[in-house]
Amino acid sequence: MSNLKFNKISIIESLRDCDRKTGEELSFDLDYLDEFKKKDILIEYVQVSNKDELISHINYLEKDAQENGIFPILQIEAHGVDDKENLQLKSGTISWLELEPVFRNLNIASKCNLLVVMATCYGSYVNCQISMLDRAPFWGLIGTPDTIMPEQILNSMTRFYSSLNNGEDIKALLASLEDKTKMENLVLTTSEWAFVKSYQLVLRKSSSEQSLCHWAEEMRNRKKIQGGTPPKLSDIINWALKFKDEKVFYKLLHHFFMVDIYPDNMDKISVKFDHLCP
Repeated sequence: MSNLKFNKISIIESLRDCDRKTGEELSFDLDYLDEFKKKDILIEYVQVSNKDELISHINYLEKDAQENGIFPILQIEAHGVDDKENLQLKSGTISWLELEPVFRNLNIASKCNLLVVMATCYGSYVNCQISMLDRAPFWGLIGTPDTIMPEQILNSMTRFYSSLNNGEDIKALLASLEDKTKMENLVLTTSEWAFVKSYQLVLRKSSSEQSLCHWAEEMRNRKKIQGGTPPKLSDIINWALKFKDEKVFYKLLHHFFMVDIYPDNMDKISVKFDHLCP
């Protein structure tokens, strides 16, 4: 697991008036951590009401990363929807598919150093929307596949950031997220893990024409929802049939981790082709 580089914690909150403002409480606590001040780590708390405001602020973070080298940990405080495909904001919703390209743009600007904290129910389902045909939408994501109470999120993330403040190794900290007794069922998903799972899925589906066509259609629909130009169905299928080629694997992997524009990102890659196709 590669080291994570960040110099800002941005907490974006979109909750109802009657909800406990856990993001605001957390930001107050973080303001008192001396180590963050010594390291010039910025603490930001922002309230947004709807999808447009949420996207607008993440776009601002992207510009700040590009122009000023400010790489944030992004924490979103909201409600997860029971369909596990949408995020409930103070007003309206936003789907995981709509969030993915916004995260991706910020992660590109942050040189694949974006850690996203989904302080919501079902927050880990964001990683189900990853496409290894694109750039990685984040370095890693902290979330839960289940429901979670406000005090659980607040307590867990306060401990997490306090440990960062005390100088604990980021690798050990992130690994500790897998211990549910410590982090209230919040788990870390790395983009490398998500890439491997997506790649293995396509390899399995390539053995069945029907399954492969269904997957290819999902990829086309994803592009439509995200506002992109969907490729031809035949092009996606032909590309997927080449996944057993080692050169294709590394081409996609290096593109995913932006090695072509950030050569140092080779350090973020540990998986090998032999791990998938021995």
